[in-house]
Parts: sequence; structure tokens; C-alpha cells
Amino acid sequence: MSERRDRDEDTANPGDVADDGTPEEKRSILVGVGFDGDDGHTRVTRAESSVVLGGSHSTHEQLSDSVLSFQDVLSRYGRRLEDLSPQEYYQIVNEIGGDPQAWLYGGFPHPSGRGWPRG
Repeated sequence: MSERRDRDEDTANPGDVADDGTPEEKRSILVGVGFDGDDGHTRVTRAESSVVLGGSHSTHEQLSDSVLSFQDVLSRYGRRLEDLSPQEYYQIVNEIGGDPQAWLYGGFPHPSGRGWPRG
């Protein structure tokens, strides 16, 4: 009889272990999403630890450039996205000239409270 695995078991969380008993490596990804794409094109750009989805041609290009700039700074510092603290994350956002309101760390706003979109 085969063992049934729930969907949640396939999702790695910090502290999870692989089938061989070794700890799962924590992974992070930068995601850029553009909402102004109304020209019928589907735009997706993928890199090793990022993905940019949607947007107009111009927005998609700007998002892609920002994500690549962020990754260039990470490489220059010899760091991985997974290992950044929120403060380090927003320091890099500031270094590349990003707007903290447009960059969320782990789904949470900038520590100053400026990370939530204004209503």
C-alpha cells in the first residue's frame, strides 16, 4: 500500500528535512509584478532567484532592471537573498534607488512602516 502525502508536506519550511533526513535548504526568490499590461502580451522573465511577471513593456523592463541590480549588489557582497536580514534587504533596496513602498521583505513592510501601499 502506498503512503499518501499531503500537499503541505511537499512545501519546504525552515526546519523541514528531506527524505534522506538532511535539513532542507532555505530558499528565497525576488518576485516583480507589473499590473499595467493591457496590450495582450504575457511577459515573464526568470533568473536563478527571481521572476518578473506581467506589466507593460516599459514596466516589465524597469522591474527586470531593478531585480538584476538587486542581484548584482548581492553578488558584489557575496551574499544570498536567503541570508539577508530585513535591514540588509532594505539597505540594498536603498542602494539601488528602489522605493521601499514597492519592495516587501517576506511580505512584510519596510521597518519604518513605509512599506505598505498608500490608500
